[in-house]
Amino acid sequence: MSYSKGAKPTITIAAISDIHSNVFALEAVLRDIKQRNVNQIVNLGDILYGPIAPKATYELLMKHQKDIITIRGNQDRQIYEATMTLC
Repeated sequence: MSYSKGAKPTITIAAISDIHSNVFALEAVLRDIKQRNVNQIVNLGDILYGPIAPKATYELLMKHQKDIITIRGNQDRQIYEATMTLC
């Protein structure tokens, strides 16, 4: 948070979404967010469904799990529900 004399604190939020396993784009976006001194990152979902690098995308997000609030997207939900029917 940043403060100005007599002003309310400012919180900067970055919203990301539709990663679709593109770990390379995610890395670039996270670098850019870091340069902007963002206070909170919100991931709006649709994370792993895609052909590029689902495992690497998962691992990168897990490395940052304390810094990112994640909401399950529709494709994330479909993957989860399909996995649960296999159990």
